[in-house]
Amino acid sequence: MQGLHRGYKTPGKGEATSFGRKSKPAGASLMPARAWLLICRGFHTPGQTEDTLNITAHNAGEARMDAAGSTFDRMAAEAGKQKRSAARWSVTSNGFLMLVKIAAAIASGSVGIFAEVVNSGADLIGSLVAFFSVRVSDEPPDSLHAYGHGKIENLSGAATAVLVLCGGAYVVKDALGALANPAPLRASWLGMGVMALSVVVNVVVSRHLLRVGKALESPALEADGHHLRTDIATSLGVLLGLVLVRITGQRWWDAAAALVVSLLILRVGLTLALDAVRTLSDTALPPSEEETLKTILGQHPAVLGFHKLRTRKSGSHRHVDVHVQIADTHSFVEAHRLTEEIEEQLRQVLHNLHPIIHIEPFDDEEVHQRERHRQGGQAEKMPPSP
Repeated sequence: MQGLHRGYKTPGKGEATSFGRKSKPAGASLMPARAWLLICRGFHTPGQTEDTLNITAHNAGEARMDAAGSTFDRMAAEAGKQKRSAARWSVTSNGFLMLVKIAAAIASGSVGIFAEVVNSGADLIGSLVAFFSVRVSDEPPDSLHAYGHGKIENLSGAATAVLVLCGGAYVVKDALGALANPAPLRASWLGMGVMALSVVVNVVVSRHLLRVGKALESPALEADGHHLRTDIATSLGVLLGLVLVRITGQRWWDAAAALVVSLLILRVGLTLALDAVRTLSDTALPPSEEETLKTILGQHPAVLGFHKLRTRKSGSHRHVDVHVQIADTHSFVEAHRLTEEIEEQLRQVLHNLHPIIHIEPFDDEEVHQRERHRQGGQAEKMPPSP
């Protein structure tokens, strides 16, 4: 089978597998649950069947899954609060900076500070988009959005990118005009003070946004944080231009600073747009994360092979589906419990993971593929046994 990973070929009882373990009899993965059940009851009554034991073990597994699900819900709720709090900080700081920059631009007549006004306006709109997107993305799945609302955050990143690109293009036009016809500056000390304040505020807020965004894997917060990081550079550029105008008396330094700012804005906008497009087009998870999933699947003693591993990301949520092969002798209840066990192991290694596992009987699938091959169908090519 194409892309099939086989932990070992079907071994005999007691034979070593390629993972360095001895093979287990069918249903061996359920033995701890059975042993616990027998200890609690004291003995195995004659009327108690193997299926009863399987069902009881399955119920115990369901209880563990419910407890894990409750913990996951509490963690998700706490993460949502942290994301909304970070987004509010961004909205507040951008609104404040936009107001003081408008006052400084009017008082000084600086085209560089005007470029920063446009930039802060885009920041404010982007922060508002991020704030509402993180609220919506944390809503539980509904009948119209069975996979949740995670991609709202990616759409937020795309909207922010459009705003940044439009703002950058507008500033380029004004900066070129100011280079051709430099205007005199007034109250340059006020402009320099406002730019210095902008740098300090954006350093603090951007670090907070990037820390929370990375920890909670929020594309909207990370995009907003990277945008504010660029604002630090642009504010420093405008501040340098104002200082040079003050020292040299050459008014074109202000326009030159505005032009550099606009080019940096355009670069950030393109980066944000590409990141949004990659996620919205269902790009696979990073190779390192896929290798982590493959390692967990390959090391499970009941997994004889797996294939058709597919991954994607939606906002901060990861979605995975895979075909897993187990021994044909497993009962339906055992196969179901193994599925839940493997899914829980996968969720423990990757945050916000939503796995879907399709169970296949190993020997029967091999027979099916051979028959398909003989009939001229597109059988999946199976690699040689290790």
